[in-house]
Amino acid sequence: MSTERFFIADPYNDEHIRLITDFEETNGITTVTSTLLKNIRQTRTEEKYKEEVKQSNEIHQSLFLQNEENITDTCHVQAEKDMKSCRIFFAPINMRSRRLVPLATDYAFEVLGMEDVFVTVDGSTDHELIENLELNGFENLGENDGNIMYLKEKQFDKEQERGNALAA
Repeated sequence: MSTERFFIADPYNDEHIRLITDFEETNGITTVTSTLLKNIRQTRTEEKYKEEVKQSNEIHQSLFLQNEENITDTCHVQAEKDMKSCRIFFAPINMRSRRLVPLATDYAFEVLGMEDVFVTVDGSTDHELIENLELNGFENLGENDGNIMYLKEKQFDKEQERGNALAA
């Protein structure tokens, strides 16, 4: 049985950069997270980077799932601490069941303290992601220029949990 582990990409971890580079090359991904991580590493010391992360109102993190050999899924989180709102950008891959969707969402709510999680999906190509979002309680807010905006609210999530507990 294969086990996957959840990671926050560390720009100062050579193995993370290598794994992400391999994932991007294997899946033909052009939004290059590995380049962003290398740029952080080249322009800041690790101490300066960690201090900036603590002080900044903005959060930029790449998350990934890894099995024994390689990365199976990635996403990027852009958040604003004061607004308690974030956007998650999932890697454009075809995958039937994306375990990263609920993991990244829970991470945004529980660890980052977000209240709203938004995901924009290309309605013409990301059918599996759309299905995963809807299965995980995301609400379709509508389409604009072929992109569909999805939202999941922490308060709504809590109310559903309470309703399920009362029904049991």
